[in-house]
Amino acid sequence: MQYIHISPIVLSYFPIVLLELACLIYLGTRRNKDAAIWWLLGWMAGLTVVMGGLVVAYSLYHPNTRFIFWLAGTYGKMFSVLCFVQFAYNFPSFERPHEARLAFWLGVIIIGVEMVLSVGEQIQVNQSSVSGFTVYSFPQFLHQTVFDLHGGWFNAVIFFNLSIVVGYAWSIGLWVRQILRGGWRNFGRNILSPTSTSIRISRNYVLVAILAICIIGTAFNENIVRVTPSHFFTILYISTLFLFILLYLNDAPQPTSFMVKLGSGTLTIVLILLIVVNSNALANVEANADELRRRDTLQTILNLSTATDPPQSVDYVALRPAAGGIFSDSYTMLFSRGAISAETLQAEDALLRTGITAGHFPMEAATVAQMGWLGWSNVRAPEMIATVTMPTDQPSYRGALGDTSDHYIRYAVIDNAMLYEVGFSYAQFRAFLHQQAMAQIWLTLIVSILSLFLVTVFYYYSLQRPLKAILLGINAVEAGDLDVSVPVTTWDEARPLTLSFNKMVRSLRDENRERLRAEAQYQSLNESLVERISQRTHELNVLYNVSAVGSHAVSIQNLLADSLDEIDKVTSATVSAIYLQEDAGLTRAVGTSAQLDELAQTLDLTAWIDQPREPRLITQQELVVSNVLFILLLSEQTPQGLLAFARESAFTLDEIALLMLVGEQLARALETHQLREVAEEASLIREREEIAQRLHDTATQSLYGLNMLTEAGQAQLEMGSHERVERTFDRIGRITQQAIKEMRLFIFQLRPPELEEEGLAAALQQRLDAVEGRFDVATRLHDQTTERLPLSIENAFYWIAQEALNNVLRHAKATQLSVVICLNDTMATLSIQDDGCGFALNGALPAGMGLQGIERRSAEIGGSCTWQSAVGQGTILTATVPLEN
Repeated sequence: MQYIHISPIVLSYFPIVLLELACLIYLGTRRNKDAAIWWLLGWMAGLTVVMGGLVVAYSLYHPNTRFIFWLAGTYGKMFSVLCFVQFAYNFPSFERPHEARLAFWLGVIIIGVEMVLSVGEQIQVNQSSVSGFTVYSFPQFLHQTVFDLHGGWFNAVIFFNLSIVVGYAWSIGLWVRQILRGGWRNFGRNILSPTSTSIRISRNYVLVAILAICIIGTAFNENIVRVTPSHFFTILYISTLFLFILLYLNDAPQPTSFMVKLGSGTLTIVLILLIVVNSNALANVEANADELRRRDTLQTILNLSTATDPPQSVDYVALRPAAGGIFSDSYTMLFSRGAISAETLQAEDALLRTGITAGHFPMEAATVAQMGWLGWSNVRAPEMIATVTMPTDQPSYRGALGDTSDHYIRYAVIDNAMLYEVGFSYAQFRAFLHQQAMAQIWLTLIVSILSLFLVTVFYYYSLQRPLKAILLGINAVEAGDLDVSVPVTTWDEARPLTLSFNKMVRSLRDENRERLRAEAQYQSLNESLVERISQRTHELNVLYNVSAVGSHAVSIQNLLADSLDEIDKVTSATVSAIYLQEDAGLTRAVGTSAQLDELAQTLDLTAWIDQPREPRLITQQELVVSNVLFILLLSEQTPQGLLAFARESAFTLDEIALLMLVGEQLARALETHQLREVAEEASLIREREEIAQRLHDTATQSLYGLNMLTEAGQAQLEMGSHERVERTFDRIGRITQQAIKEMRLFIFQLRPPELEEEGLAAALQQRLDAVEGRFDVATRLHDQTTERLPLSIENAFYWIAQEALNNVLRHAKATQLSVVICLNDTMATLSIQDDGCGFALNGALPAGMGLQGIERRSAEIGGSCTWQSAVGQGTILTATVPLEN
């Protein structure tokens, strides 16, 4: 422990070490570290080794501390430069991998060369015949090794300085290359306003590097050094280092918390303040100690005149001539507390003078240069040393080349051409400074730790925790939790922010609840609407099905049975029936329920039908079921009958309303069916009258002609005119064959039973087989329908086909005939084509062929007819009827 003497300069380097250690700890604990952060860690570790070595070297008072400074300063700096170059290759992006590897191995080689040079020169220093192997730099309290012992243009110091400069210049060049990607023309614009993140990061690091170079340059300028405080460049170093790390934290791909930036900034400011305070405090201690030594020096001179011992702090008092420069060959020891003597002083001066004169310049000259009043340039001119007189207002140092116990601080007093040299123990002064500096070191360490802790706690409770709570609240809101509420923990600016956030969340929650309520109402209305639409669609389907049954039914019994089946699908009644109003009263037309018959007779529903009323609902009857409903079948207020239903469950108002509509629809269908039957009766009568007229016009005339020809033939036979009889019988045969054709046509003019039972296609096929097929006409019937046509359309198409086929048989002289029946969703079509003689269409249809009757029959059912015909090319008849008609 006797060699641990902390010097004042440690107070400037120790805060740097603390900041670098904090950066190392933070960077080392970051997760998912990429290559750039690893190289940054290496750079920071190298700087920490350099500064840590300086702190240790300046804290030990022993010659061997030069090795600590040598190892830490040299290899720590070179390793840091090696890592810094690789960091520049990897940040902001990793580029030129081959060049980066080449630079790495080149840096390793440079470090190896520096190691060889420095070790070799240190061995030369140790083997040198020059006395003294250590130079104590008293003002800085540094034991240093002089590397430039032999001078020359190339040595370890020059190679070291050159390597450092080239390494950092290489790193700056890498970032400049990033900026120059846009070309030299855009260089200035990229500096002022970068066009990309990579260029912006490179620009920032170039500026910081230039700032660091300026700081280093000013540190070696004697004019600047003399007018700035001793801690000025330390403050610049810490500020530049913090700026560099802050730039990395802002642009690093790994996220950095705001607390880290605040903590590092606060620590930097605290360390700068501590450097200023500690340096000024220790400077005052040194100034006070110097003042005490000056006072003791004067007191010593006075005591000598009175033969009194000097003060306790004085170690020796020597007398020599004032002339002769710095060194003297004649010393007289007036007072000594230790082993120092006049011979010791004379030997030291002779060693220094001989070394400088003989060319052993570095070591001895460095010792002489420690005298602050003697400039380094004067030391380099040995002849000047003999002409310089030692001043009396500044201290100097003695014993630099001796043991640590022989180091002294001396003051000069000139009296009558004689110089009194008063010496004080330098080791005691270092021990005194150590006590003062140690208190400053502990203060720095404790204040730094407390500042980090207190600032972290302060920022956490006043800023980070409220912001984190708000951030958690935002995340909860984004996740859909609108019941979150951020607690108010501070009364500063975070309080209104928290209150505003809670107010916003409450507003969002109220709006969300209102929206959910509106959505629920909309959903309910939508479901209700869908249900109503489904119900109405079902009701319309029932009405449509009942209507469709009415349009397709071939008889009233079928109409009522099919309609009741459709209605039962709606009512789900246990028993149901349809009663029709007839002259004898109510008669059950369809349905099987003796109990309903009995109930209808008991309730005298005939009188109720005669006076139309609302639907009648009967409950609590002694029936199989307990609810019975009667619905009138009304058509234009004319009762047709009633619907009767019975089931266990009650009938709803919607069901009753639907059944009333169904009753009206069924009543109209009954009335329409009855009117259709009347119309068909009238049509049948009209057709029979037409057939009778045609029989009269054709068959009767043919029979009358046959009768006349028969009588003529008998007369001719009696007269013996055989040739004329033969011609007469031939005419009789032709007329008879034509009469047979006419009779077959007349027979099929009547509606065949197949039309009602099997449909249009079967009836037409029977006609073709019975008539055309017997007269050597090739026929083809193609039925493309999948269901039967409405009865009215079948009747009309059958009549149109009959008329067209009659024309073909009578007039066309066709050998081939085709009939096609088609049906789609909107249209029914009948097409008849023959290969007969055809006729000319000149705007009007030919008379006497029944074509106008075909057009009239088509128009009666809402359809139309078209003809395609030409003389000698056959005829095509097409009849179309829209189903909606």
